[in-house]
Amino acid sequence: MPSVAINNQASIQAGKRLSQSIVRLFVGLGLLFFLLMLILPTAYQMQRGVLLAILMLGVTVRCVYRRWRLHKAILFWGLLTVTASVMFIANGVINNAPGALSVVTVYVIWPMVFLYFMGALTRYTQMLALVRVIIIGAIIAALMAMILLLQYFLNINLGIGWLLEAQGGALGVHDGFLEFRLYNMNTVIYALPFLLAILFMPYEWSPCKGKWRKTAWVALALAVLTLVISGRRGFWLIAAMSPFIVIGLLWLGGVRTHVTRLIVKLGVILGVVSIIAVILLDIDFQVIWTDFAKGFEFSNVDNPSAFRRQEQLLHLLDGWAQNPLLGAGHGATADVGLIDRLQPWAYELSYV
Repeated sequence: MPSVAINNQASIQAGKRLSQSIVRLFVGLGLLFFLLMLILPTAYQMQRGVLLAILMLGVTVRCVYRRWRLHKAILFWGLLTVTASVMFIANGVINNAPGALSVVTVYVIWPMVFLYFMGALTRYTQMLALVRVIIIGAIIAALMAMILLLQYFLNINLGIGWLLEAQGGALGVHDGFLEFRLYNMNTVIYALPFLLAILFMPYEWSPCKGKWRKTAWVALALAVLTLVISGRRGFWLIAAMSPFIVIGLLWLGGVRTHVTRLIVKLGVILGVVSIIAVILLDIDFQVIWTDFAKGFEFSNVDNPSAFRRQEQLLHLLDGWAQNPLLGAGHGATADVGLIDRLQPWAYELSYV
């Protein structure tokens, strides 16, 4: 009898270890899937689709043996936003919006998928891993921009030209500033305020401590360097507003932090990055500021970029005025120039 009990206990422990290994495997696959979405948003969609199917199967099997759980507040607000999206998509269908059904994946399917995945996460450490993946994704995306510059200016080939090409890598050199394109730059743009929020939190609350906090500072420095050389006015504007928004939200939440110390660190990073940009890339910040200011000359017909944005705004306001209460629905379009003719509704669609 004692030997039987020992064998049963050993079998139970072995089963637990196997179960934990399988869970770690699927959590790792989930983090890999999320990382690929951050650094390769438009490439290898078939392979990512296979990975997504495997993850969905794994989560479903897990939920059979362990109850799916999600905090009531997260579930409520998640389902509320999805329900609102369904209603606006239905409104778009009623109003014959050409992209009403095409945006279902963005407004309904993907939010439901992420809610489903979140309900399968049972440990705080798993959520921390997700935060760390965002930091790693921001670093990789920013480094890809640096490698694009190295290839252009120093003719250094690191063997990832095919990857940059798959991400639409392109670079333009102007008198005093640069401008480049990579499809994953949205990762850096949205990561910058995210990193600021993490670093501005009190240390005891922050999800990044120790070496991961230092890694977050590295990611922020790379994001700022990417900001300086990006040539994107929208990115510059987001970066300028982000510290004030983060500090304001923390203040409204009753969170007190060492703002002055963090602002000094941020200033040091900006100063070092600026020096690097001036010395190595011959960046002229006076030219950058002039180019940024030109973006707001909406009435200047000699400035086609700003003037066209004014036209776009007027068209969008006119479309809103025709349906001021419920709108024209998701997938609706406006008569705006310089947009995707195949997917004109994508002008108003952004991934957040």
